Amino acid sequence: MYRLEIERLFEMGVGMTLTKEQQASRLGDWLTDVQVELDRSEAGWLLGLALFDDRRGWADDGQRSCVRWLQWRFGMSRATAFEKVRVARSLRQRPVIRAALFAGEISYSQARIITRLLIRDDRVDQLLVDFARSEPIEQLELAVDFCRDRLASAKSVTSESPRGDQESPGGDSLQLVTEPGRDVRP
Repeated sequence: MYRLEIERLFEMGVGMTLTKEQQASRLGDWLTDVQVELDRSEAGWLLGLALFDDRRGWADDGQRSCVRWLQWRFGMSRATAFEKVRVARSLRQRPVIRAALFAGEISYSQARIITRLLIRDDRVDQLLVDFARSEPIEQLELAVDFCRDRLASAKSVTSESPRGDQESPGGDSLQLVTEPGRDVRP
């Protein structure tokens, strides 16, 4: 399917009706459309992978884990296979991220970064998905790292509390994530 589309794009460029800039612009639009579809397809593939892992389908092929099965079956590196399984498992538990990925609103790379934050809170996920839609991926990585650090420090403060009071982690710290254009570096 994509091969025919790319051939059609190149054939358009042969005629003198489009400038090189117009050809590049159309090719850029096509690449964007295809990437969105690939990310949407990846979302479905990941959910299938999570189900396959839950049912231990990898054992039927004599593998010791889903990660090893992905390495064997698809030639993935161990790190890539591990991340695919981690994200697949996480998407089953995180409906906000899953819906955004299925809708093509965020990329697989953005979903992978957001799922590094281990807290399962739809409000936090929504803030991070909204942030991912409007900010560069480098800023998303910094925002997730910042949230992770804040949650870790809140947890250590809570565990040291003599009365065992538990304050909801995040609080104002997540406001930083919701301000578009602002650098989230501490």
